[in-house]
Amino acid sequence: MIIQKESTLNLAIPDGEKNGISNKMLVHTSAKGVSSVSVHLNITHSWPEDLFIQLTAPTGQKATLVNKGDAHGQGINQTFSGEVMNDLLGGDATGTWDLKVIDYSKGGKGTLNSWSLKVDCQGGGQGSEVFINPNKEKGIKSLQLCRFRGSITDISASVDITHYSIRQLEVMLIAPSGKSVMLHNGTGGDQGRLQKSYGKDILGELIGEKTNGQWKLTVKDMKGHPSGQLNHWKVNLKYRPIDDLKIVEGIGPKIESLLNEAGIYSFARLAASSPAYVRQILANAGDRFTMHNPETWPKQAEMAEKGTWDQLKVWQDELDGGKVIA
Repeated sequence: MIIQKESTLNLAIPDGEKNGISNKMLVHTSAKGVSSVSVHLNITHSWPEDLFIQLTAPTGQKATLVNKGDAHGQGINQTFSGEVMNDLLGGDATGTWDLKVIDYSKGGKGTLNSWSLKVDCQGGGQGSEVFINPNKEKGIKSLQLCRFRGSITDISASVDITHYSIRQLEVMLIAPSGKSVMLHNGTGGDQGRLQKSYGKDILGELIGEKTNGQWKLTVKDMKGHPSGQLNHWKVNLKYRPIDDLKIVEGIGPKIESLLNEAGIYSFARLAASSPAYVRQILANAGDRFTMHNPETWPKQAEMAEKGTWDQLKVWQDELDGGKVIA
């Protein structure tokens, strides 16, 4: 049995922090006797020589993928398999797989863009991460979590389902808001596999929806046939970033809404806006908003965009409602 999972993160790697970052993947299905493991890493970094990367299996077994000094260039875009994974073999695949990335030296800047896991097991399970429930009323539901906040500008999706007859299947994609789109509804004859990609012609209703939260794929067998499995599914999102501007001291829900209406959705956009421009937005909304002083908001947003949270917190402790105390 082969289990494959992947995660797209765009997660900043802390510079010179001994704890680094950790990202986890959870394997639900019962899978024993790990016979091979491969991991693909996509990391950009100005000094990849400083990186240490380790994968921990659910059993606690560890494999060091990259030691300090191993990597060179502008990052890592590589698949790790074979001998480097030998310490992970023989155990169970079920549970949490933990990838740790540490940048041991200061002065570099990097991002864990994505990573994927492929595990081959000798026993357990039924050959897939998620199976089609023969109860035609319930079906199955598979979840994927999107951590990025934004408004969707483009979307595509793909599914790979093996089944006795795909014309018995109903497949639906559900956005975090609850809005749903039917991908497949009993078409395709008696073919045994639904392997298809979907674009804006099908998914256009989801343009403008929020990205962050749980995306769901539901698969129902309308005839209740006991054979079938969901092998893989994926959603690709392009979006306009939306940050929580309320992190900036002095901005509450109503002012955040005003900024959004003016096209300021992200820390980067607010950081690029002058205090005078923000003050005009407030003035246009009415007299009750002119009491607010946005002088520090762009600088606070710049610090949030850079991820210098400790420095931002120290400065905010010195401010009074986002204003510099004279």
